[in-house]
Amino acid sequence: MSELLSVKVRADIRVGGWPGPRGWWGVPAGCPPAVVSPLSPAAGTRRPPGRGQEAAIRTIPTLLLLVTFLLAGPHLAGAQPGRWVRLSTPVTENIGRLFFIDSTRGWAACDLGVVLITRDGGRSWTVRSTGLPLEMKDIFMVDTLRGWALSHQYYTDTSAWLGTYLSTTSDGGNTWSWKRYQDRYFYTLFFHDSLRGWMAGEHNTIWRTSDGGVTWGSVPRDSTQFPIVSIERIRFYGSQLGVGVGGHVDILGTLWQTTDGGEYWGVTQPSMLTEPLFDLHFWNAQDMIAVGGDYEYGSSVVRTTNGGALWNYTYLGIFGQGRALSFRTPREGYAALGFAATYMVTYDSGFTWRDIVVPDTVAVNDVVFTDSLTGYMGLGRGIIMKYRHPSVSVGEGEPWAHPTHPVLHQNFPNPFNPLTTITFELPEDSRVRLAVVDMLGRELRLLQDGLRPRGLHTVRFDGRELPSGVYLYRLSVAPARGGAPPRTEVRKMVLLR
Repeated sequence: MSELLSVKVRADIRVGGWPGPRGWWGVPAGCPPAVVSPLSPAAGTRRPPGRGQEAAIRTIPTLLLLVTFLLAGPHLAGAQPGRWVRLSTPVTENIGRLFFIDSTRGWAACDLGVVLITRDGGRSWTVRSTGLPLEMKDIFMVDTLRGWALSHQYYTDTSAWLGTYLSTTSDGGNTWSWKRYQDRYFYTLFFHDSLRGWMAGEHNTIWRTSDGGVTWGSVPRDSTQFPIVSIERIRFYGSQLGVGVGGHVDILGTLWQTTDGGEYWGVTQPSMLTEPLFDLHFWNAQDMIAVGGDYEYGSSVVRTTNGGALWNYTYLGIFGQGRALSFRTPREGYAALGFAATYMVTYDSGFTWRDIVVPDTVAVNDVVFTDSLTGYMGLGRGIIMKYRHPSVSVGEGEPWAHPTHPVLHQNFPNPFNPLTTITFELPEDSRVRLAVVDMLGRELRLLQDGLRPRGLHTVRFDGRELPSGVYLYRLSVAPARGGAPPRTEVRKMVLLR
């Protein structure tokens, strides 16, 4: 794999933050105002959208700024080309969750109770076990010694016991003790220190501990939600403001919020959101963004600019679920898309996104940036990727190559009116034919026809001469050197007027 996957893609967007134990959470005191303010209009009204509609009505200056970003690419947004390298790991189990307390010291929670530990930025890994051969759902460390992990016991032929195991370590993950909670499934952990923490999960459940997890008590919360709604992740910004995200597939996405340090949690539902949310990022106490999606409709985001009083929804039209997110800089962010074997990247604080297929075609489960130079991505089959900035010499890892076969990405935006962008990647110099066809396969517009070099290609499609409806775009690729039949891929797009 000789080519590096360069993060030189066009301007796509997200909300930034500053380094915390799980990634970029918020902007510290003393940062210049230009960094603290997101790319949202200072004035103007917003409304919740339907699928395929913009999440807000923005002022003309903001629209001009957004168009400038889209045309100029990530360099105008201050993005620096970077690369992901594959680290050598001693396991093949699925990497479900990552936790790093700085750029070199971290833990990976894997299937079958396996825990990987590194103290040198992923150059080497120590394999440990919780002693529970189960799927691990979350891991949280407050320092190099003290931490907790969640594992689920599902029904099997050999065990009728169902529920969650809470594992605890006091020696950095080398040994673990555990206790179980029957008939309850918890998905997320958050601790302020070695004593005060929360865990949350199905049936709107939020528990709190003040003795490091020895004992737990239920937290008062809004009881108006459907009992099937689950809380997937809890984040805090400071000691008082906390937000939980979750929901239920095909029913709704929901956010829980506390402003009193976790004593009480109220609920807000973004209008039109029918997909669950899985992770959240704070820019500051007012500006936040959450990511989610479902298996059928794909990824979506919600954002607030007023501390959670109103959340605006945007359907992205990108296949996959936003399972985790983290920001390298206040503008440049990444979201893991789970089963889709892709991740999304943004260069404009989360307003626009572009998906990237991983060469190994494995699930992308988690992504964490510890600072602007270093990030980690957890995937299936025991794969951990590390982001390296060009200013940092690469002393470990295997460069992540371009795809080994042609890749046709979902157009963006989708639905569209009347302009959209189609992107495809070529593993080698190839003869390409890209066309828009109707549902009967009749060619309506030829967009590309001829020899194209290896790499990423972007084509702008104008559908103003076509009526509203569902269309297909078809990419046929054959090696320039010949010797192989064309390979064809087709995707669907929707023109709405």
